[in-house]
Amino acid sequence: MIRKLKSLAHIPITKKDGLELKDIETGEEELTDKTTSAQAVNIVVAGGTCSVMYFGNRDKTKDIDFFIPDPELMGIIAGAQATLPPDLRQRWPVNWINAEMAGFAMMPGCEDLYKNSVANNVVLYQSDTLVAYAADWKFQLIGKITRAYQMEQLNEHVQSKDRERKDINDAISLLQILITENNAPLDRNVIRSWYNGSALDNVEIEFVNKEYRARFSVDAII
Repeated sequence: MIRKLKSLAHIPITKKDGLELKDIETGEEELTDKTTSAQAVNIVVAGGTCSVMYFGNRDKTKDIDFFIPDPELMGIIAGAQATLPPDLRQRWPVNWINAEMAGFAMMPGCEDLYKNSVANNVVLYQSDTLVAYAADWKFQLIGKITRAYQMEQLNEHVQSKDRERKDINDAISLLQILITENNAPLDRNVIRSWYNGSALDNVEIEFVNKEYRARFSVDAII
């Protein structure tokens, strides 16, 4: 898809509070321009990008959070935000492309995340020089269980409540996929054996399970 820039000189500059689907696609085209290796570069993405592009749980995400084990390529791709066309750079969120998920992807137990994610072959974007894969659903579920519980606790103490409950919606979508693949509810001890899942507390698991049960009248995790 060739992006056509329109003249925006007469329109007041307004900062976007998130990237919509068309923005993510444009961003990935920008990343394609930065990757010039003979073979396609494979990156793994997680979080809001998957929610917008795969699940359709929300209309926008604050960033494209990616991981690739090669530090040099990680720096090149993350640096794309500095070379964005001026009109987009003024409008898009700061840090719209980042490798913050590397902090989780490099934790003990997550050594096979990149390999597993590519092998799962859930492709969100593909060009001749760049392929973006969804991070393994198992890895994402662990993060979303913790995040959903933390946000619910925070919401109880702040006035500006997250009315969309993005993280719990993401967690439930991930559970639906994994339960379908398993053909049965998930065993909490098995979940704890995935990646960095050993850190999950029962209270976090029960919170997400309660939300799932409220929607579908069955347990997601046993």
